[in-house]
Amino acid sequence: MHPVEARSVRGDVWLMPIRIVQVLGGVLLGIVATAVWFAVSGGAGPMVPPADVDVVGGPVPEPFDVPVLVGVDASGDSVSTEAWRGRITAVFFGYTSCPDICPLTLARVGRYREELPPEDRERLAVLFVSVDPERDTPERIARYVSSLPGGIEGMTAPDIRNQVVAWGVRATDGEPMGDGGYLVDHTARVFVLNAEGRIAATLPPLPRSNRIAPLLDALLAR
Repeated sequence: MHPVEARSVRGDVWLMPIRIVQVLGGVLLGIVATAVWFAVSGGAGPMVPPADVDVVGGPVPEPFDVPVLVGVDASGDSVSTEAWRGRITAVFFGYTSCPDICPLTLARVGRYREELPPEDRERLAVLFVSVDPERDTPERIARYVSSLPGGIEGMTAPDIRNQVVAWGVRATDGEPMGDGGYLVDHTARVFVLNAEGRIAATLPPLPRSNRIAPLLDALLAR
């Protein structure tokens, strides 16, 4: 287990039953929402499924465009998701204070990238987009992604929660906790963009390696 996974499990074990219940509840909600969405949309069109459809994953019927995200990267420099065009890019929306799903999901996808041959590794990027800009400064994002495997990159923006709505992503602050911190309720799927910057597939939260590898291998034509 990577150190970040061990730290997350040890430090927040009391939160895991709550988060697991949330994910399992999301499974049922996701299945229903997926069925409704496809019934209404006809299964196609430049529209992201509802934010709660986080648990299915897989290739989309036809890749579609999403708006470019604009903000700052982990160095504090201006950046947009156009910077990753030309590579397959796995995009995850989360926050650095997330106790479990964020670091575990990112670590698993990052581990896949880390284990690729160098020539394939250069063709795949993993991007962490913080939806908690008040706490997640570029410096904090830089420390966070450097603790994860796979050379993950990061970005955020003051208005990132408004920008991500068009991606089908939601993010809302939870109730304050005793230490003054708070959790963020957020979409936890991984969006996979093709080299043209279009959504080609998604992965569910906490994807297993036997879900990650076949999907990304196919997009990389490995």
